[in-house]
Amino acid sequence: MVQGLLKLAGYRVEYVCDWGVYERRYGDMEYYVNLPINPEMKIAPPWAEKRIVRHG
Repeated sequence: MVQGLLKLAGYRVEYVCDWGVYERRYGDMEYYVNLPINPEMKIAPPWAEKRIVRHG
């Protein structure tokens, strides 16, 4: 819900770490399926910093 409100206002959430910038962060589902953490992942590692940025 918050993601939708941010999108309407012209913002988005991104996760940043040394490996790059991602749209999603490693979460409960990835933990549950025991997904290994490595630089080739398409999602941010758990220690990635969350940022809210304006896009457009």
